[in-house]
Amino acid sequence: MTEPPNTLKLNMRATYFKINPSTLNECPHPAYHSLIFVLAFFHAVVQERRKYGKVSLVFIHTLLAESWKVPVRKENVVALQRAEMRMVRWMCGVKLKDRLPSNELSERLGIDDIALVLQQNRLRWYGHVLRKDDDDGVKKCMEYEVEGPRPRGRPKRT
Repeated sequence: MTEPPNTLKLNMRATYFKINPSTLNECPHPAYHSLIFVLAFFHAVVQERRKYGKVSLVFIHTLLAESWKVPVRKENVVALQRAEMRMVRWMCGVKLKDRLPSNELSERLGIDDIALVLQQNRLRWYGHVLRKDDDDGVKKCMEYEVEGPRPRGRPKRT
Protein backbone atom coordinates (compact mmCIF):
# COMPACT_ATOMS: atom_id res chain seq x y z
CA MET A 1 0.00 0.00 0.00
CA THR A 2 1.31 3.44 -0.87
CA GLU A 3 1.61 6.30 1.58
CA PRO A 4 -0.80 9.25 1.01
CA PRO A 5 0.73 12.53 -0.15
CA ASN A 6 2.09 14.79 2.59
CA THR A 7 -0.22 17.60 1.56
CA LEU A 8 -3.22 15.31 2.11
CA LYS A 9 -2.05 14.63 5.65
CA LEU A 10 -1.43 18.34 6.25
CA ASN A 11 -4.88 19.27 4.91
CA MET A 12 -6.53 16.72 7.22
CA ARG A 13 -4.50 17.93 10.18
CA ALA A 14 -5.43 21.56 9.43
CA THR A 15 -9.12 20.61 9.28
CA TYR A 16 -8.93 18.81 12.61
CA PHE A 17 -7.13 21.75 14.25
CA LYS A 18 -9.96 24.06 13.17
CA ILE A 19 -12.48 21.95 15.11
CA ASN A 20 -12.89 22.78 18.78
CA PRO A 21 -12.10 19.67 20.93
CA SER A 22 -15.20 20.23 23.03
CA THR A 23 -17.29 20.08 19.85
CA LEU A 24 -15.82 16.69 19.02
CA ASN A 25 -16.69 15.28 22.43
CA GLU A 26 -20.18 16.72 22.94
CA CYS A 27 -22.02 14.46 20.46
CA PRO A 28 -22.65 11.00 21.99
CA HIS A 29 -23.52 9.26 18.70
CA PRO A 30 -21.04 6.41 18.02
CA ALA A 31 -20.70 7.27 14.33
CA TYR A 32 -19.98 10.98 14.92
CA HIS A 33 -16.18 10.67 14.99
CA SER A 34 -16.19 8.49 11.88
CA LEU A 35 -18.35 11.01 10.06
CA ILE A 36 -16.01 13.86 11.00
CA PHE A 37 -13.05 11.82 9.74
CA VAL A 38 -14.76 11.07 6.41
CA LEU A 39 -15.74 14.71 5.89
CA ALA A 40 -12.20 15.85 6.77
CA PHE A 41 -10.79 13.30 4.33
CA PHE A 42 -13.06 14.40 1.48
CA HIS A 43 -12.27 18.04 2.22
CA ALA A 44 -8.54 17.22 2.11
CA VAL A 45 -8.97 15.40 -1.22
CA VAL A 46 -10.76 18.42 -2.67
CA GLN A 47 -8.00 20.70 -1.41
CA GLU A 48 -5.39 18.38 -2.93
CA ARG A 49 -7.19 18.14 -6.27
CA ARG A 50 -7.49 21.93 -6.59
CA LYS A 51 -3.81 22.04 -7.47
CA TYR A 52 -4.47 20.03 -10.64
CA GLY A 53 -7.07 22.24 -12.27
CA LYS A 54 -10.73 21.39 -12.64
CA VAL A 55 -11.95 19.26 -9.77
CA SER A 56 -14.27 16.36 -10.45
CA LEU A 57 -16.63 16.41 -7.50
CA VAL A 58 -19.33 14.22 -9.02
CA PHE A 59 -18.12 11.11 -7.20
CA ILE A 60 -17.95 12.90 -3.87
CA HIS A 61 -21.30 14.57 -4.48
CA THR A 62 -23.05 11.26 -5.03
CA LEU A 63 -21.68 9.92 -1.78
CA LEU A 64 -22.56 12.92 0.35
CA ALA A 65 -25.70 14.34 -1.20
CA GLU A 66 -29.08 13.11 -2.29
CA SER A 67 -28.19 11.46 -5.57
CA TRP A 68 -31.83 11.16 -6.63
CA LYS A 69 -31.55 14.73 -7.96
CA VAL A 70 -29.34 13.60 -10.87
CA PRO A 71 -31.48 12.90 -13.96
CA VAL A 72 -31.45 9.26 -15.09
CA ARG A 73 -30.34 9.82 -18.66
CA LYS A 74 -27.85 7.40 -20.09
CA GLU A 75 -25.36 10.17 -20.90
CA ASN A 76 -25.47 11.39 -17.28
CA VAL A 77 -24.83 7.90 -15.93
CA VAL A 78 -21.94 7.43 -18.40
CA ALA A 79 -20.46 10.80 -17.35
CA LEU A 80 -20.72 9.78 -13.68
CA GLN A 81 -19.05 6.44 -14.40
CA ARG A 82 -16.19 8.16 -16.25
CA ALA A 83 -15.65 10.66 -13.43
CA GLU A 84 -15.78 7.85 -10.87
CA MET A 85 -13.19 5.79 -12.77
CA ARG A 86 -10.90 8.84 -13.03
CA MET A 87 -11.07 9.17 -9.24
CA VAL A 88 -10.58 5.40 -8.75
CA ARG A 89 -7.52 5.41 -11.02
CA TRP A 90 -6.14 8.42 -9.17
CA MET A 91 -6.70 6.76 -5.77
CA CYS A 92 -5.01 3.56 -6.97
CA GLY A 93 -2.14 5.45 -8.58
CA VAL A 94 -2.85 3.83 -11.96
CA LYS A 95 -2.67 5.52 -15.37
CA LEU A 96 -4.83 4.70 -18.39
CA LYS A 97 -1.78 3.43 -20.23
CA ASP A 98 -1.35 0.71 -17.56
CA ARG A 99 -4.46 -0.88 -19.14
CA LEU A 100 -5.86 -2.37 -15.94
CA PRO A 101 -9.59 -3.26 -16.08
CA SER A 102 -11.93 -0.86 -14.31
CA ASN A 103 -13.73 -3.62 -12.43
CA GLU A 104 -10.42 -4.86 -11.00
CA LEU A 105 -9.62 -1.39 -9.63
CA SER A 106 -13.13 -1.02 -8.20
CA GLU A 107 -12.85 -4.41 -6.49
CA ARG A 108 -9.47 -3.42 -5.09
CA LEU A 109 -11.09 -0.41 -3.38
CA GLY A 110 -14.37 -2.17 -2.60
CA ILE A 111 -16.46 0.33 -4.58
CA ASP A 112 -19.80 -0.53 -6.19
CA ASP A 113 -20.76 0.75 -9.63
CA ILE A 114 -22.05 4.32 -9.47
CA ALA A 115 -25.20 3.40 -11.45
CA LEU A 116 -26.05 0.78 -8.82
CA VAL A 117 -25.45 3.28 -6.00
CA LEU A 118 -27.73 5.81 -7.71
CA GLN A 119 -30.46 3.21 -8.13
CA GLN A 120 -30.20 2.12 -4.49
CA ASN A 121 -30.34 5.72 -3.24
CA ARG A 122 -33.36 6.49 -5.39
CA LEU A 123 -35.19 3.37 -4.21
CA ARG A 124 -34.35 4.20 -0.59
CA TRP A 125 -35.72 7.73 -1.05
CA TYR A 126 -38.85 6.41 -2.80
CA GLY A 127 -39.49 3.98 0.07
CA HIS A 128 -38.98 6.83 2.53
CA VAL A 129 -41.61 8.94 0.73
CA LEU A 130 -44.06 6.01 0.53
CA ARG A 131 -43.80 5.47 4.30
CA LYS A 132 -44.63 9.12 5.07
CA ASP A 133 -48.05 10.19 6.33
CA ASP A 134 -50.70 10.90 3.70
CA ASP A 135 -50.92 14.55 4.78
CA ASP A 136 -47.16 15.14 4.33
CA GLY A 137 -46.24 17.75 1.70
CA VAL A 138 -43.69 15.60 -0.12
CA LYS A 139 -46.12 12.70 -0.47
CA LYS A 140 -48.86 15.09 -1.64
CA CYS A 141 -46.53 16.42 -4.34
CA MET A 142 -45.74 12.90 -5.49
CA GLU A 143 -49.42 12.01 -5.80
CA TYR A 144 -50.54 15.38 -7.23
CA GLU A 145 -52.27 15.29 -10.62
CA VAL A 146 -52.58 18.37 -12.80
CA GLU A 147 -56.03 18.85 -14.25
CA GLY A 148 -56.72 19.93 -17.79
CA PRO A 149 -54.75 19.57 -21.00
CA ARG A 150 -51.25 20.87 -21.43
CA PRO A 151 -51.04 23.87 -23.78
CA ARG A 152 -49.42 23.33 -27.15
CA GLY A 153 -46.08 24.83 -28.08
CA ARG A 154 -43.30 26.44 -26.18
CA PRO A 155 -44.12 28.18 -22.87
CA LYS A 156 -44.44 31.95 -23.08
CA ARG A 157 -41.59 34.03 -21.66
CA THR A 158 -42.53 36.05 -18.61
